[in-house]
Amino acid sequence: MSEIQKGGNKIFKKAFGSLFLASIFCFSVVPTSFASTSSSDCKLDGIKIESEDTMTSKVPSSLEMQTQLQSPEGASVTITDKSELEKIAVEQGLEEVPVRIEYEYIASETDFSKPDQVVTPYAKGDICYVNDLGSGWYNENYPYKTFMIDGPDTFKISETKSFKSTFDGTFGASKAGLEAKIGFKLEQDYTVNFTSNTPVASNEKVYFELFTTHHKVQYAVDTGPTCNFGHAYKPNGTFIKKTIYKK
Repeated sequence: MSEIQKGGNKIFKKAFGSLFLASIFCFSVVPTSFASTSSSDCKLDGIKIESEDTMTSKVPSSLEMQTQLQSPEGASVTITDKSELEKIAVEQGLEEVPVRIEYEYIASETDFSKPDQVVTPYAKGDICYVNDLGSGWYNENYPYKTFMIDGPDTFKISETKSFKSTFDGTFGASKAGLEAKIGFKLEQDYTVNFTSNTPVASNEKVYFELFTTHHKVQYAVDTGPTCNFGHAYKPNGTFIKKTIYKK
């Protein structure tokens, strides 16, 4: 096995940009269900304070890709179409076109995302809105690990790592009450597994990006004068991007 070379060259970054949904949620547009709620019962149509969403990238969401990637054993998808690879290279400003792109997603639990819900009745300090956005979310700017492998090599990785669930704050609500609404424990360790077996040919080099994926839930708390929106993230999977170039 060759020595892991951390960092990599800038040209190898973000080769998957055209393949994934980058969803930035702006709550100035309120779901229509809020319109029927009177201002005396809900302040969602009033002053809002919105936290920054740090997990705005998601693994491929097409039905075919989700079927492949969310099998019990996890799966990989490979892109070899030259026109698609050229398009990615142009969109990402790469100095050369990859010969192929592979990605692997292993979810550690079944995704039980639920529809939006406005929670009523409630008072100051209560959770008034919950939006379960499902699994597969990650921050593309902060991979867990990156490295380059030059062929020939039979590269394998099998690593178990614990990460804590995080959230933006209770905003006056109880932590236990928030956990009950979002469906998982906060500030608790969750274990995920990074697993990949990648033969690298003698005339190729591979840039690896390893990400922890999360179950993301959006919530809102009535603080009285404002309605505070936050996000909770539970680590529940791993996502490995592999961009392969000719040497």
